[in-house]
Amino acid sequence: EQYLSNQERFEDLRQRTSLRAGRNLCDFSYANSYDGPCNEVRQVLRDCLERDRTLDLQYTPYGGSTVTRRLIARQLSSTHGKRFNWRDIVLTPGAMAALNVLFRLVRQDGQPNEVIVLTPCWLDYPLYLANLDIKPIMVPLADDLMGFSLERIEHALSPHTRAVIISQPNNPLGTLHSQEQLRELSALLEASQSRPLLIADECHRDIVFDPSLFSSPLEHYDRTCLVYSFGKSLLMQGQRIGYAAVSPNV
Repeated sequence: EQYLSNQERFEDLRQRTSLRAGRNLCDFSYANSYDGPCNEVRQVLRDCLERDRTLDLQYTPYGGSTVTRRLIARQLSSTHGKRFNWRDIVLTPGAMAALNVLFRLVRQDGQPNEVIVLTPCWLDYPLYLANLDIKPIMVPLADDLMGFSLERIEHALSPHTRAVIISQPNNPLGTLHSQEQLRELSALLEASQSRPLLIADECHRDIVFDPSLFSSPLEHYDRTCLVYSFGKSLLMQGQRIGYAAVSPNV
């Protein structure tokens, strides 16, 4: 109830501020791109709409088209150091749906359920967890906000920890966790009693600037699931196209 109430207050404040400021308001509360998709993306959408195949815009199988899932699996295999199969991919209406699928996956009926949320975080993580009757355990990053505090995470881990969720790069800070940090986190989770699922929100992994290099938590911890949004990388967030990917090593 606390998180739902906070969300309602936030939306009320946002609406009142928008009415007062009008066009002078720069709204950073949602990650909308003001540039929009590139011409290549727009052309692909036009081509899809102009095709004569009548079934192109109909329902797809549960989890998405097999062909699309194979293409995603092939791409992840080339970028994440694991051999993905198309069955490891579940297409969803955006990253929000993928997160909810994974949160439901870890929930155990009749048992206490906790998920560690590393903060600062995207504001909807605790909202989704509370809605599923899962207790969010909010754990701050290191004091300099540049990486994990392993001591804080270790202190928060319990037999009821079902998952740990991180964003890589961090949303909203933009912090990119290093391979060394991810290896240390992996070793900590591996040695813990509950061996929780690690949910890696990688919605912004395509927005990394030189000389920084992206490293996925999946490369270091077998019990990892990825969340991704094509809307972020293609700058068309409102189309709600994303996926959840399960590590082939699970």
